[in-house]
Amino acid sequence: MNILKTISVLEKLEIIFNIQEKACIISLDGRLLQEKNSAINYICKSFQIERRVTNWAGLRDVLSDSYWISNDVIYVFLTNQQLIFHDNLNFRQILLTIFSDTIDWWNGDVEKYVIGGKKKSFHVYLVDC
Repeated sequence: MNILKTISVLEKLEIIFNIQEKACIISLDGRLLQEKNSAINYICKSFQIERRVTNWAGLRDVLSDSYWISNDVIYVFLTNQQLIFHDNLNFRQILLTIFSDTIDWWNGDVEKYVIGGKKKSFHVYLVDC
């Protein structure tokens, strides 16, 4: 089951300890997710996405593209989650919705809408620090 969940630092360590070696682990710091364009660039760089992405729709697209998301098991940890877009709750909600939609996509929508599409294990954790 793919997940979007708030966890503690201790729970994060426990999860990381039990992650399979083949998994991709992405750690995003909420302190660096403050301004839209730099946040999008930071996320793309963290996922090693080389395509130029300039808006929320583009971010949603690349996170649901198996060309860029090639690993079958992905863990995303958003540390300092309480600081994500702390001055812009609308942007915070947009970003969390994108991650939630990405989870749904890799959980099965990909098989419905892409010929030969394959499910992936995509987990997003909001880490309280």
